[in-house]
Amino acid sequence: MTYLRFGVAAVAWMVCGCSHLDLHEGRLVYFVSPQGDDANSGGRGAPFRTLEHARERVRRLNHNGVLPADGVTVMLREGRYAVSRGFVLDARDSGQAGRPVVYRAFPGETVTLTGGLLIAAEDLATPESAVVSGLPASAAAALRYVDLAARGVDAIPDGLAGPGGSLAEPELFLGGAPLPSVAAVAAIAAPGQWSLDRAAGRLYLWPPRGLGHEALQLAVLAEPLLVMDGTEFITWQGFTMECTRSTAAVIQGGRGNRVVACTIRHTGGDGLQVDGSAHAVVGCDIAHTGGHGLRLSGGDRRSLTASENLADNNHVHHTGRRQAQAAGILVEGVGSQIRHNLLHDLPAAGIQFAGNDHGIESNELLYTCLATPSSGALYSRQDWTSQGNVLRGNSIHHIAAAGICLDDGDSGETIEGNTLLAVERGVVIGGGRDHAVVNNLFIDCPTAVVVDDRCRGRLGPGASPEPLLGLRAALEAVPWREAPWTTRYPHLAALLEDDPELPLHNRIARNLCVGAGASPEAWLQADPEVMARLEVQDNLNTAADPGFAAPRRLCFRLRKDAAVWGAIPGFVQMPSGQSGLYRAPERAAWPVERPLPRVRLSFEPRRCR
Repeated sequence: MTYLRFGVAAVAWMVCGCSHLDLHEGRLVYFVSPQGDDANSGGRGAPFRTLEHARERVRRLNHNGVLPADGVTVMLREGRYAVSRGFVLDARDSGQAGRPVVYRAFPGETVTLTGGLLIAAEDLATPESAVVSGLPASAAAALRYVDLAARGVDAIPDGLAGPGGSLAEPELFLGGAPLPSVAAVAAIAAPGQWSLDRAAGRLYLWPPRGLGHEALQLAVLAEPLLVMDGTEFITWQGFTMECTRSTAAVIQGGRGNRVVACTIRHTGGDGLQVDGSAHAVVGCDIAHTGGHGLRLSGGDRRSLTASENLADNNHVHHTGRRQAQAAGILVEGVGSQIRHNLLHDLPAAGIQFAGNDHGIESNELLYTCLATPSSGALYSRQDWTSQGNVLRGNSIHHIAAAGICLDDGDSGETIEGNTLLAVERGVVIGGGRDHAVVNNLFIDCPTAVVVDDRCRGRLGPGASPEPLLGLRAALEAVPWREAPWTTRYPHLAALLEDDPELPLHNRIARNLCVGAGASPEAWLQADPEVMARLEVQDNLNTAADPGFAAPRRLCFRLRKDAAVWGAIPGFVQMPSGQSGLYRAPERAAWPVERPLPRVRLSFEPRRCR
């Protein structure tokens, strides 16, 4: 094997004309540095200057069919890489199975890809008297400007549609938060406010307090920082991606691409958009986005072919700055795995899902639905065909809304082994059917489970046809009366002949409800007619501690002497404390800063015997 690697490296040397080659983990390595030169060889001591030149070298290897046996690494040294045009990779830049192309930050160094223009205090100039005339004296004395053309910014287009979704207006960041903009210079009235004069090519600003300690960044890039279009087996690892008016990174089609241990922030659109198969977003920190934190789709719904996409061990928070309905993670299509993520401080759902056969497991969610209390930490809506999704082993706590909300007829989900603490409504079944709510733990939830028949009022005689049209349109968009649908979801084939407006075939079994809301009237809420149609069995409701190991430390593992083992036959508790993030080499940061809500229990914890 050593001789084989040497031979491949020698061929690469002949093809690329490199005077020096480096190896990292058995791969050929090209180095890139802000102090480099594209005329260099790309070795450790003679790095390239641009990603574009490194891309051409990798592309040349592919074109000549001499991709090394263990792949290629493009190693970026520490620094800030200003992106004036998005970096685009296509099929010519792909790796192969077992021979990946890896773009990564040099271990231990901070590498930032940014679409922002740095503005320091010394870059600010005093405007002419004609500009400040009419302003209050305090604003006139403080007003400063930046000549954007002199800084290399020729024009800033208005918001428009583009790659990665709609394009946001420019934003000016100081630290983690955008500063407030106003429509005209004459409206600037307080420190931190700013206005963009496109005609003059100037940014006017009343400098915020603390500007001398940290530079401003104006997000000017009008496209994603990174696009991988139809690529295979490319990894991006260890970067900070920030300050674009669009989405930070977009993966379109292809297979086997990975975004690993990256920090993604300060976007006008989503953090990442991923579509295709067997892609993975692992160990990333995603925050301060205009839209969704991560949007994940793929697979084929007609054939129910799974995408095999993965979102694992990501920290997602403070998303949806420009879109109140944006989720921390939005997953669509078929067969994605969303696991071990931490999501908090979100305006809407933590994880919103649509489609089929997704595994949403072992995530931790808190402080979600801050602007949309009618949604839920885990949320899906209006689709009879949203079948086969499994919500298992998640920890959902401190939510002033629903923990799990299956809205407007959503059907066919499995909710199993989740722990819900201090959640206003634990599980809401909004008129749907064929759900299984089993083996869950509800602690201090005013209401554990809610089931209603909202579709009856919307789809029954005399009702408006619009809601039915939406559900029927989703139904007819898939071959629900053909294989493999009839095999995978046999109950769906007879839907329209089985009172589709009623919440039928919902099973609520082997759940434990503790503390507030444990009374028979509160823990399960449903009208008598709805209640009569539910399959309810072997649930335990108690106002006392049933035998938790350490509830004040959010450890709700049940001791061996807990009453639940005898009261609920077949009760199986998911391992406690194993949801959310975990320490791993492929993590953007560790330890992770997270909100620490105070635990106030309505029951007195028992002492261990």
